[in-house]
Amino acid sequence: MVRTRGPSPQAHRHAGLSSGEGDDPVPLYTFRDGVRESLVLVLLATGCYANALRGEFVFDDIIAVQENLDVRPETPLATIFEHDFWGTAITDWQSHKSYRPLTILSFRLSYYLAGYHWNEVHFHLVNVIAHALVTLLALPAVRLCFLGAGACTASRSRLDAASRRRQEACPPGQEGLEEDATMDAVMRRRQDAAFWSAAFFATHPIHTDA
Repeated sequence: MVRTRGPSPQAHRHAGLSSGEGDDPVPLYTFRDGVRESLVLVLLATGCYANALRGEFVFDDIIAVQENLDVRPETPLATIFEHDFWGTAITDWQSHKSYRPLTILSFRLSYYLAGYHWNEVHFHLVNVIAHALVTLLALPAVRLCFLGAGACTASRSRLDAASRRRQEACPPGQEGLEEDATMDAVMRRRQDAAFWSAAFFATHPIHTDA
C-alpha cells in the first residue's frame, strides 16, 4: 500500500512553523522588532518638533507660564491641584475651569531644570521628551486595540495548535500550511497597522501649541 507523505519537518521549519513538540515557537513580534519600531517613533516624535526648541514665549505662554504663580517654587505643590490652568482657584467664579495640574507640574519641572530662569529651550525640550515618551506608550496601547490582550507576547505556538486541530480531520498536505501562513499574514498586517497608528499619533499637528 502506498502511503501519502505530508510536508517534512524541514519544510515546516522553512515555512516558520513548529515541526514537533520539541521545537521552540517562532515569535510573531520579537524584542528586536519592538526596539526598531520604538527608535523610529522616537525619531518621528522628536524630529517634528526639534525646530521649536528655540521658540520664544508667545500669546498664552506669558499668562500660563511666566505670570502663573503656580509655576514658581515658593508656591506649595498642593495648591496646583486646587487651581485651574491659569492659576486661579478652581472654585472661584472667575475660574476658567480648565483643570490641568500635570501640565502645570511639567512647567514647574522645566522652570527648575532651567535654574529658575525663563529659558525657553528647557521648557520646549521637556515637552518634546514628554511627547516622545507618550508616543512610546501609544504603541502598545494601539497594538492591544488591533491584536487584543497578550499581543505583545503573541507567538506562533497558538497558531500552530489551531492549525494542528484543523488538520486532524484532513489528509496531510499543504492546506494547513497555507491556512497558517494566511493567519500569520493577517497578524503581521495588524502589527503594521498598530505601528503606523502610533506614527500618526507622533506626527499629528493636534499636539502643536504655542
